[in-house]
Amino acid sequence: MKDLKKKEKMEATAQSGQSACQVEKFTIEEFHRQLEENTQAMNKEREEYAKRVNQLKRDSDDQKDIATQQENGLQIAREAFNATITAKLQEFNEKARRIRDFRRKATENFLLGIAGEKSRHAKENERISMERHIIFERWRNSGGGQLADASGLLHPGWRRTSNNEEGGMSDGEE
Repeated sequence: MKDLKKKEKMEATAQSGQSACQVEKFTIEEFHRQLEENTQAMNKEREEYAKRVNQLKRDSDDQKDIATQQENGLQIAREAFNATITAKLQEFNEKARRIRDFRRKATENFLLGIAGEKSRHAKENERISMERHIIFERWRNSGGGQLADASGLLHPGWRRTSNNEEGGMSDGEE
């Protein structure tokens, strides 16, 4: 009685689509389609990451260029005023400090942006990798089809078994 209820619950769960790795007919075409989609998502994510890092670098370089130009102009002005007015020296020193702070902040913003982008990229890459894992699990659970040379597609822990009634894969546990 208890086993019957458990079996009914498992079937209801499988029918409602709540299982991440449902056992279903999974053709080689569907496998390749999903693998291609996953690969394209990975490539798109890598391109997005590179684009965002490049934009952060450009923004930082632009800010540093502005700071450099301001420092150059300030240095010329400092030399001219230093000879005549000592009081102006303090004013220019204060401006120089603000420019250095601006440069430091630009670098800090760049480094924080890179750190955030790396974190976002790692999280997104992990999500995509998990999708890829689920694709392979579904492939394995569906019998894996009969590929001429599937050794390159199999998970390292999986191996083909000849005594498996469904002709599928084994995860190495007997």
